[in-house]
Amino acid sequence: MATSNCKYDWFQTETHVTLTILKRGVALEACKALLDPERNTLTITVEGDAIWGGTLVAPVDSSKFVVKCTPAKVEISMPKTTTGRWPALVQVEDAPAASSQAPKKNWDAIEKEAEREEEEATGEAAVDKMFKNIYSNANDDVRRAMMKSYSESNGTVLSTNWDEISKQKTETKRNSSRWAPQLQQSRSKSRRSPRQSSSIFSRLPYPQPLNNTFSCAP
Repeated sequence: MATSNCKYDWFQTETHVTLTILKRGVALEACKALLDPERNTLTITVEGDAIWGGTLVAPVDSSKFVVKCTPAKVEISMPKTTTGRWPALVQVEDAPAASSQAPKKNWDAIEKEAEREEEEATGEAAVDKMFKNIYSNANDDVRRAMMKSYSESNGTVLSTNWDEISKQKTETKRNSSRWAPQLQQSRSKSRRSPRQSSSIFSRLPYPQPLNNTFSCAP
């Protein structure tokens, strides 16, 4: 089973796989990505302490790893030795057990709860609660879509539609007077009118970094 004391996620293209670990305040020189080529086991360490470990589904080229550290996350981009899509990040025996019939989320109820919390707080506190609520109740595909779209668009788009977001890069969108994250949702998942479907995120007065929303124990 993949082990981590931090929240993490991953996404891929035909040629690369990217692992994102949500950990604050990691200096680039203190972070190492170590690969055991015989077992194809990847270990991420910070100042010598492992924060993530697992056996990857397929081989990667460790000589071309790209490690990035931001104030809130660590990102490792790894070239695949063979092009193609992976069914998972880690091998089956390493993958966390999950129910094949996970309960469906009531997104309308989740959004209403987020809006209620927004009314109870203002400024950054309200934004923080909204992002945490949406992300914590999302499935893996929704989380990947949120992180990939927000990162690629420089904080101006936040999508929950992985089928759409996974196929192309999310372009940066600029408003004439300010930037504001635009939440993209699948039309098939919403019965609201176009005016209503923009959700609470399109009404944010300024871009709140996703990195400030999710954190893990140091």
